[in-house]
Amino acid sequence: MSASHVDEWVLLRNLQPSLVVLRWRDGVVVDWEPRGLESCDFLAQSHPMVSEEQTMSCGAAHIRHTRYFRPETRKCKGLALVKLMTDWEMEFTSWIPNTDPCDGWENLICTGGHVTTLNLTKAGISGVLSEEIGVLSGLENLDLSGNDLRGPLPDSLKNCLNMRRLYLQDCNWDIPFPEVILSLQTLEHLDISGAKLSGSIPPEFYSMQSLKYVYLGNNKELTGNLEKFSLLSNLVNLSIWYLQFEEYVLPDKLSSLSKLQYLNCHDCNLHGGLPESYGELSELIEFRADYNFLLGSFPNWMFTMWPNLRNLYLSANQFYGVPYNISYLERQFNLTTRINIMRWDCNYLTGNEACGSDHKNDCSDTTIALIASGNYVFDMNCYEGISDQDILAETAYCGSHTLTCDVFETDIVRANNCPACPPSQKLQIGASIDSGCLCYGTASDGSGHTVNPVVGVMGGLSSLFLIILGFVVWKRRKNFSFFDVFSNKETELSAIWEMPAGVHRFTVEELARITSDFDESHIIGAGGFGKVFWGLLDDGRMVAIKRASAGSLQGVKEFRNEVILLSRLHHRHLVRLEGFCEEKNFQVLVYEFMKRGNLGSHLYGGNTNLDWYKRLDIAYEVAQGLEYIHSFADPPVIHRDVKPSNILLDENMVAKLADFGISKESTELETHISTFPAGTAGYLDPEYYLTRQLTPASDVYAYGVVLLELVTGQVAIDRKRDADNNLIEWAKKRFKLAGVTSIIDPSIADDFSKDACTKVTELAFRCAQFRKSERPTMKEVLAALDPLILPKSSKSSPHGSDSFSKDTEWLVAKGKSKRQKSPGDSKNISSISSPSSDLERSFNVMDMSQEFAPR
Repeated sequence: MSASHVDEWVLLRNLQPSLVVLRWRDGVVVDWEPRGLESCDFLAQSHPMVSEEQTMSCGAAHIRHTRYFRPETRKCKGLALVKLMTDWEMEFTSWIPNTDPCDGWENLICTGGHVTTLNLTKAGISGVLSEEIGVLSGLENLDLSGNDLRGPLPDSLKNCLNMRRLYLQDCNWDIPFPEVILSLQTLEHLDISGAKLSGSIPPEFYSMQSLKYVYLGNNKELTGNLEKFSLLSNLVNLSIWYLQFEEYVLPDKLSSLSKLQYLNCHDCNLHGGLPESYGELSELIEFRADYNFLLGSFPNWMFTMWPNLRNLYLSANQFYGVPYNISYLERQFNLTTRINIMRWDCNYLTGNEACGSDHKNDCSDTTIALIASGNYVFDMNCYEGISDQDILAETAYCGSHTLTCDVFETDIVRANNCPACPPSQKLQIGASIDSGCLCYGTASDGSGHTVNPVVGVMGGLSSLFLIILGFVVWKRRKNFSFFDVFSNKETELSAIWEMPAGVHRFTVEELARITSDFDESHIIGAGGFGKVFWGLLDDGRMVAIKRASAGSLQGVKEFRNEVILLSRLHHRHLVRLEGFCEEKNFQVLVYEFMKRGNLGSHLYGGNTNLDWYKRLDIAYEVAQGLEYIHSFADPPVIHRDVKPSNILLDENMVAKLADFGISKESTELETHISTFPAGTAGYLDPEYYLTRQLTPASDVYAYGVVLLELVTGQVAIDRKRDADNNLIEWAKKRFKLAGVTSIIDPSIADDFSKDACTKVTELAFRCAQFRKSERPTMKEVLAALDPLILPKSSKSSPHGSDSFSKDTEWLVAKGKSKRQKSPGDSKNISSISSPSSDLERSFNVMDMSQEFAPR
């Protein structure tokens, strides 16, 4: 007998009966397993793995090993999860001791037999996070946000070497910055905003090159080094609002973050100027620096240097000078289409009042509507014709306006003097507007750091150098045009790019051959994007070929980004992207062919009489697809045009969401807001008309309309319905008076489940609430539909993502809900929302809600 098997036998012989269970067959022990977490720990330390078959004797007993054993078995992981649940005094009904957590446990996802995602956001948890979390060594995504968790993070978290997303925000940790995070060298998404952290961010944090999305905001006692964030070269999103800093000046070095799309540093007591070198942040989509003490000429260069800018916040600073005329911005920069939110109220800006009553700064009706909605705010400045009394009357609103317009102009700008420093800071000796008006911290400053006075001199020199350099560059570009930054010429981008794996790049010749030169006989549809053709590939597969019309062509960069985005979406209820073609003015997306057409043709075109149970299946399948793109796509995606004609059916009548050619990834990753208008009358989120913003809740609204169409067989908008053109209002009135039988599609009225149909109708009304805050998430929709689905349909063979096992996809589809907490019960959980992120929480979840409530 080998030494390893002797060790194994000694191990088993010395284990207490309470630590291990032996399985016997015909007098032979054929298998064994740990009984509790103590044995998991003991086995992990004593014997990591046994692989050879071996029989050992002990009296009449024989022990035969026939398979690998590792202590981090699924049952050990299940024991760890149950221990966490018990410590928290929670009850997750599917978390059953001594069962496999990968066999349908709620709020987690398994891949390859490992628990890779644990989502307990807003689950009502109170207590500490114990060391048992480290047993889940395969974790890649952990979301504990929105709970009453306290105390230190356990050291065992460093066992999760594959962690990519960690969301700990809005808890009550009340601890110094947790150094165990520094061990997670694969971490890409980190959200610990609003977590009551204190102390200093460790220097090692700034060397975590894997980080892309960092949210540290609203930790009032946490001190960071602004300049060192520039070392995180892969940053896409950075939120650092309401932090303490070693130096309260925006450093030039942040301009090296070439991938940065989102920068949030509002309410940080920042002073000095906004470095013009930030013009190099050409990917920037949102910039928030409101409620600081930034001083300098209004940065009109942003409109030229930030071509992707969507949201701009400069309110409550000390900018002066004349911003670009609004009508000029509309003409030169396509303002209202390009920028969704723009605020520079409460500064010391001069010139004509933006969109004022004197009509010297004329605005379009669209801009005026955006002002009325609060998206654009330009008032409370020193415009011509606005008296100091008007400004002084709003000091409570502006806060930072401690000087009247006249005093600021004469005593500050003209005299080259500096205004007062932020609280707990003092002006450097000899500081002036020309030198940057830099301040330094005093002993009363919460950070305990002082600003080096040399920074003031260097800031002035660097600003002067940048001004001179900018002037030289401008002079050399004699043919410069403001339209250059929006040019879609292919020469602006390298023809070489890293194409996504698994997607074929077709040539024009290939596509022309399989469509008979795009002959009309191959046309199977048309839409806003262009015409759709069918084609037969050489391997016998049929494909749908969407060719962009001349008016729908995107820029090269935008089209490639869309191809990359679509190539990442793999789910059995999403139409699969097979390939693309990109040659000069020729843009094509090639999808799998869906033989049974779209849902609308079956509901209204008479192609098929869909029975009630098939309609219910389709509703469930569409919900699965939407839940995937909202919560599990990387980055999250908003479909923006959910309707029957965009729900396609394959040869087996399995539903798949289509028309992602108009879908957009959520660039504002925290809450997945899309600012691009889209949608179809009857399905468009009514709040969009107020906010000009689309969110995942907009898809939920449209989905609710589709549910009603499945129940009633009626179209969303029908002028023949007299006063009730809108399906939602038509159905609500009748359902309230006479129940579901008054609205059911006559073609299925003889064979449907009245109880199930009533619940689906009620769910549809919830989805179609006017206020998005009153609509369920798609995860909650799935939980509501789940009990109504027959096992044979809900457990059909998956055809989804390669990244999820079959068990995982079924888990995601099931989206099991938790029971509401009731008096007298132990702590139970209601349905919990999906991870946000970067989300990608992308997924889902960052600083970008409609109201932009800071995180």
